[in-house]
Amino acid sequence: MKLPTGWEPYSTEALRAMLPRLEAGERFGALVNGPHLEDWRNETFPHRDRPTGKVLDRLPSPADKEEGRRLSRLRNPTVARTRNELRKVVNNLIGAFGKPDMICIEIAREVGKSKREREEMTKGIRARECRRAAARKALIERKIAHPSRDHIERWMLWEECGKRCPYTGDHICFDDLFGRTGKFQVEHIWPRSRSHDNKFRNKTLCRIDKNIKKGNKIPYEYMHSDVDRWSAFKERLDRMRAGGMPPGKIRRFLAAEIPDGFAARQLNDTSYAAREAVAFLKRLWPDLGPETPVTVRAVPAPVVAQLRKLWTLNNILADDGEKTRADHRHHAIDALAVACAGAQPGMTQRLSRYWQQEESGAGKPHLPPPWKSIRADATNAVADVVVSHRVRKKVSGALHKKTYYRDTGEKRGDYRLFVTRKKVEDLKKAHLAEFAEEKAREFVRDKQVRKILREWVESRGGDPKKAFPPYPKRGRKGPEIRKVRVVMKRMVNVMARVAAGYAELGNNHHIAIFRLPNGGTAFEVVSLFKASRCVARGAPAV
Repeated sequence: MKLPTGWEPYSTEALRAMLPRLEAGERFGALVNGPHLEDWRNETFPHRDRPTGKVLDRLPSPADKEEGRRLSRLRNPTVARTRNELRKVVNNLIGAFGKPDMICIEIAREVGKSKREREEMTKGIRARECRRAAARKALIERKIAHPSRDHIERWMLWEECGKRCPYTGDHICFDDLFGRTGKFQVEHIWPRSRSHDNKFRNKTLCRIDKNIKKGNKIPYEYMHSDVDRWSAFKERLDRMRAGGMPPGKIRRFLAAEIPDGFAARQLNDTSYAAREAVAFLKRLWPDLGPETPVTVRAVPAPVVAQLRKLWTLNNILADDGEKTRADHRHHAIDALAVACAGAQPGMTQRLSRYWQQEESGAGKPHLPPPWKSIRADATNAVADVVVSHRVRKKVSGALHKKTYYRDTGEKRGDYRLFVTRKKVEDLKKAHLAEFAEEKAREFVRDKQVRKILREWVESRGGDPKKAFPPYPKRGRKGPEIRKVRVVMKRMVNVMARVAAGYAELGNNHHIAIFRLPNGGTAFEVVSLFKASRCVARGAPAV
């Protein structure tokens, strides 16, 4: 059996030594940290790492010999790279502000996962984004001009359950779900106050009166005692499974209980990456073993996401309450939520009570922010944030496109005319327009050939891609027209001078932004081609 990375932090020999004690009823936590078993640990594991009392002012570099040995024991290269980037950030912050009293961190979900797992996560995220985009479009067509996150989620759940309530079988019409007097609402399959799971996988639709009766119960607890109702419920789920509801959600509906430790896993980040990051950061404080005070806390992503939403921090960068990943300043907002969640004792318990009150229907719950002006203060702070990207001095990739052009020397205003040869199958209708040289940026140079091709294409449906072959001839006995000279208007600064003539530039390498003496700004787009020329003559690319 091959366990995922991080699931086997103890060797087989260590586990064999622990097993008799575990079978005798001793708890695993006591074996590892219990004061009364200190002598047993010293005897059984004489070479184990022990508290040293050592404290560091900076996190150690991989260049340090001892730290190099520590890093060599890490089994996951992604976690090793993450830890190294963490070291740079933390050491820079300590240099600027001094050592903090506490560090709260959130570990990204993909850190520590294999390449295949990360690719599957990315694929899943893109699929959900497509579904959300389709839902937004459908809602706009239904006259909801600015669909919110909640609107989109309801639409997706509506489609998932076949527009029927899983609990009653009632048909759910559009107005019953999106109208002002809606009869149905979003419901958590496993109560949020017990599972702490607010993901889409734990949500469905339910008639409001039935949702109130269900309250703090899972479906099994709510309906299992009524045999006929439970049987009808299972039949409805079978139909919904056939309609595309995920099997995992079906299993959740039918589960007899919430698995042990499920809620704790939602509120405590116990991943391999989180454990390594916390242990690394704790080295900034004295190592006193089990008695070491809590100075580093890993805050799970679900808690951070809920606090951002409840405190309306998502609205700082977007009006729809959606987290805006395209704007990298969302990391600063995440950091604020992480700090507030980790520094305030009992935050997860307060979240649990909030969800419990919401499920009970006993009035609208309220979870006040750490201070009243947090939204306004965060908005002002984010406005001053300048996103810094890592400077990539490496020059790699295609320097220009593959098609070569000849400079005709002719000008059209600010543009120069360049010419190349193209297959007639690659032409577009704009290339063949009667007065293309006056309007189009690209056109067939020879007017007579252009006319022959235009009439040929029009007689065969109007699509150049489907009009060839066969090919027209230039005159009754002339050669077939298979390739033509195409002129294009371009500015010289977007063309690369190469041995064979000219070529269109490839990707850009960077944008240089300058602050002018008068306070204004100017910028210059530097192509990969130009950056490569700089490197070739020994000048810096940036």
